Amino acid sequence: MDAIHATRGPTYAHFISSAHAVAGYIGAFIAWMTLLKHAPVGPAFAASHLEVVAVPEISVLYFGEQLKTMRVIAALCIVLGIVFLNLSESKHPHSH
Repeated sequence: MDAIHATRGPTYAHFISSAHAVAGYIGAFIAWMTLLKHAPVGPAFAASHLEVVAVPEISVLYFGEQLKTMRVIAALCIVLGIVFLNLSESKHPHSH
């Protein structure tokens, strides 16, 4: 029997991985709710998607991946979108 089929059912490692994932989601939810207390939804939502920009950069630094031109352009569009949302919110703040 190979290693994949040797273990039947969930193991302690599966439980720990799942617990970490749930804790991460709970932490992200709390951070999101806290952020929304202090920031407008538009820029906050856009900024929450910066991982789309950060992950390729980290992949280049740690894994030696190459950036393709379209990914660089897409990342710049995301960053510019966040900047423009922030600028529009600062010019037209909404009341709480």
